[in-house]
Amino acid sequence: MTLLLRTIVPHPPPYEEGKGLAYAQELAENTQALSFTLTLAGWLFVMLSGLLAIFGSVLGSIKPDSLGFWEIILSQRGLICSALAVMFAGIGWQVLDRASAATKVTSIATKAILLASTPDGGNPKNGDISAYQACVNAKSSWLEGRMNYERLENIVGQLTNDVADKKP
Repeated sequence: MTLLLRTIVPHPPPYEEGKGLAYAQELAENTQALSFTLTLAGWLFVMLSGLLAIFGSVLGSIKPDSLGFWEIILSQRGLICSALAVMFAGIGWQVLDRASAATKVTSIATKAILLASTPDGGNPKNGDISAYQACVNAKSSWLEGRMNYERLENIVGQLTNDVADKKP
């Protein structure tokens, strides 16, 4: 999974002129695909947890024929299904949270594309470096594991202001 995320959410290359736009495009494309995949996986976990909860209540428990360890454990099949339902719901919630974070990174990278594509007073380098910095900041927030949504909102706000300042 780590190798998959490393290839999908690319590491920023060392900055060179013109690399900001290229990195923003790669980051936007890859995190958009990741967001879709994680959303799909998260909802599958949530639906599976719902099915397990239903099975757990329908199956219930039975009185074991003998008092062996496995017989007692397997007689509580409803409890086992319900416990798995809770576990899968937690996994689904976490995966959906990462999907939301990937969507936010995609949003930042998309705005950075506009920023890098808009020359700043005839100097496209200023927009390119700003786009690169925004994408690197978004990537660093992504790496924190749990997203720092306040930090991402600040990045989005700064990008929005930068783009608005460049409008003719």
